[in-house]
Amino acid sequence: MVRRQREGGAEAGAEALSAETTGSIVLVARLTVRREAAESFRRFEHGAAEVMRRHGGAIERTVEITSGSDPTLFEEVHLVRFPSLVALDAYRADPELAALQHLREASVVETHVAVGKDGPRYG
Repeated sequence: MVRRQREGGAEAGAEALSAETTGSIVLVARLTVRREAAESFRRFEHGAAEVMRRHGGAIERTVEITSGSDPTLFEEVHLVRFPSLVALDAYRADPELAALQHLREASVVETHVAVGKDGPRYG
């Protein structure tokens, strides 16, 4: 399931998962960022990654997309993993993550999140 939102967290979209979900949770987040606020965005992401680690989560990979029609923006795609829905929920509720929110709000214009699980391996 894909969730689209403005000024929302990279953790959005977990509502699409049921309490019966077991195993790793994988988020694919595409964030549109104000180029002028890239430093605030990086500070948020470094802090959020630290909070994630405490809950067993990790940003496994990032891809910066530099091409686009608006030179004032750039996109970054994150592949994020949590060991369970419980761990993801704990991350989302962490007060230290909430304390970083002002950095995210200053820098992120839009977030698209797809929530899923590992798929088949092709090679």
